[in-house]
Amino acid sequence: MKKSLKAIFVSMCLLMSMHASSQFFTLTWSEEFNTGNNVLPDATNWGNEVGVIRNGEWQYYTDRDIDNQVLKDGNLLIIGKKEDFGGKQYTSASLTSKLSWKYGKIESRFKMQTGMGMWPCFWTLGENARSKGNTWPQCGEIDILEHINSEIPYHGTIHWWDESITKTDKHVADGGTFPVPAGSYDPNNYNVYGIEWTPSYIKWYVNDVTVKTVSTLNGINGMYEFHEPHFILLDCPIGGSWPTVMPGFDAAKIPVVDTMFVDYVKVYSYNSDAPAAPLSLASSTVTQSSFNLSWAASAGATAYDVIIDNNGTIQTYGPFNSTSCSITGLTAGTTYAARVKSRNAETNSSEMSEMSKPFYITTSANIPPIPLVSMQLNENSGTTTVNSGSAGGTFSLKGTAKWSANIPANNNSGTSAIEIATNGEAVESSDLLNHLIGLNDITITGWINCKNATEIESAGRRIACNINAQWYDATKGTNGFDLVSRADGSFQIGINEAAKSTSPRSSAGKMTVDATAGASNWTYFAVTYSAAAKSVSFYFGNSAATATLDKTITCDKGVMGPFIGPLAIGNFNSITRAWQPNRMFVGLIDQIQIYNSSLNLPQIVTVQNLRSTATNNVNFDSHKVTIYQSPTKDNLTISLKQFNESETIQVSIFNLKGTLLYSDVRIGNGAINIPLVKYSGGVYLVKIQSGVENIIRKFIVAE
Repeated sequence: MKKSLKAIFVSMCLLMSMHASSQFFTLTWSEEFNTGNNVLPDATNWGNEVGVIRNGEWQYYTDRDIDNQVLKDGNLLIIGKKEDFGGKQYTSASLTSKLSWKYGKIESRFKMQTGMGMWPCFWTLGENARSKGNTWPQCGEIDILEHINSEIPYHGTIHWWDESITKTDKHVADGGTFPVPAGSYDPNNYNVYGIEWTPSYIKWYVNDVTVKTVSTLNGINGMYEFHEPHFILLDCPIGGSWPTVMPGFDAAKIPVVDTMFVDYVKVYSYNSDAPAAPLSLASSTVTQSSFNLSWAASAGATAYDVIIDNNGTIQTYGPFNSTSCSITGLTAGTTYAARVKSRNAETNSSEMSEMSKPFYITTSANIPPIPLVSMQLNENSGTTTVNSGSAGGTFSLKGTAKWSANIPANNNSGTSAIEIATNGEAVESSDLLNHLIGLNDITITGWINCKNATEIESAGRRIACNINAQWYDATKGTNGFDLVSRADGSFQIGINEAAKSTSPRSSAGKMTVDATAGASNWTYFAVTYSAAAKSVSFYFGNSAATATLDKTITCDKGVMGPFIGPLAIGNFNSITRAWQPNRMFVGLIDQIQIYNSSLNLPQIVTVQNLRSTATNNVNFDSHKVTIYQSPTKDNLTISLKQFNESETIQVSIFNLKGTLLYSDVRIGNGAINIPLVKYSGGVYLVKIQSGVENIIRKFIVAE
């Protein structure tokens, strides 16, 4: 019964058609209110709302004996009274059913004493409003009847939260004022009000006359709230946000006492011959344009329909005779809600089939995941630099490694780089050991400006290295990676070994040498390794050219082993640097990023181009973002009220492996509600990216 002037009308109004009681409904619960006189309703069936609840109403809801609710002569009387109580001028009662139901026919026979300021209601709310604390309207609401003041027609509405809407306020309502046959309907007499609620529609009726039908098939327009259980409410508010704004309202004419007489409430179960909804939805082989979907078989099912919802655009695939399918032709970096319906030979119709809960899949995107290591190197002073990647920690400048204002031409947000010039210099951290062990995939990106490529003893010069060399400890061997530059301008990487002649090597001439390290000499590189694909790929670009693939080389070295050393940039790490101090890269290094995944080319290009904005200033403790309900199971609420109203904000969710799970772009400040039904318990990262900064926060999904 919460009201909104914002409505999207998606209904089929079948006004004045006769309502036919279907064979699909069977009476399963009935409350006749005949357990005595001058007693309270059966407490095993009903509870009470107490206090000042909603809509600016003028009454205080009580649970007092017989003052505002009482059984008499086979009726439940809900009594509104003019009296000072609880800071209000009126009292009344609001009853809530202890049980809840999913689908069926819900009806009640009652009469009202219409009058100024009266707002009697018969309605439902999603069970998760009280069992899981979901807020309104995310829980869903079905107003079976609302009656205002002394008017003759009545109103019915549904309210829900449509995630497909790009606005911050995603509240949607569909309903209206229901005309009834002239002369045959009087709300002051007994009438039967009800709804038929199925997986496909909600239909309102009064005295067996259908007055409106709304399609909810396949969760159209984000109507997933109407495929979950609801409980019943009966109440009689006084005043509030609706009656008082109607023409002719006069508070002086509100009755001293007003009563709603409820004869019965009945619930009929929905009897579909369709098999149960499929469970255990899962995705695999997710690409930028496709994914594979699978599910557990439903008993009795002979075929399945798959419904894909892309922000309110719904497409149905199938029927499929197996429990898996491939969905193609999708958009990169887009989150889709997938549902599956089961059918059998007797109900060979998707309309009569049960539908699964939504399973969310995000196609691969050009948006890179959050890196483990992100060395922006913008401090420009001191002996430490912060890792703004998800692994955290700091790096120390070793030897005489120094800051330089010579930075890549497109790095408008950066202020400095690191120059390596002599033996023993490096930028090093021991904070990352646990994060770099056991990786199946890895990507290393960055910018270099080479001043001298001459090799020492035909060995390359180290750009990034965390190997634990076997000559240091023969019982452990060499694990980790060793990325080097060679004299011919090629790059080479050793996986679980130091780079050597047989290690994967790029084409020559990808890096040029300039003793003055001129601005045009900067080279952008990206090197990926995938244990599953058994390959290494090299990519190169520069300040004027977008990165492209140089070559992909077979490399079967398994996952990153456990015996690694500290991560060093610009030379061997400290374990091996004592024996080989002269293997340093000679020149400038900037913006080294290491990912625990194998980035694709669009992602690599995105990383390259992001350097031209300020969005690499990562903030892990910004007060501009407030996260509510953490830990949570159902919804994550993020407040962005500190941003500008016209600001474009990208919101992304990653797991701790850096896999993108959710991405959406919002305009303006406000709150974002993200459903979490697809996430298992654990810790996740949410990334808020605006035009001036990245904000990364952790949140917890409860088991």
